[in-house]
Amino acid sequence: MGLGILPSGARRLFGENGACIEFAADWYKSGRDLVSAVDSRVPAALHFPMDEVEPI
Repeated sequence: MGLGILPSGARRLFGENGACIEFAADWYKSGRDLVSAVDSRVPAALHFPMDEVEPI
């Protein structure tokens, strides 16, 4: 599990089962609350910067 943080501020949440969920605060009415909630629940040691490009 980990939380990729893109330069745009979007987040990409990686689950233990291989799931990947991307979201950005400006996609939702309460998006800042969503970002804060996810950020606080994923340990800081599992946050990492990501590029905007898709890995191959």
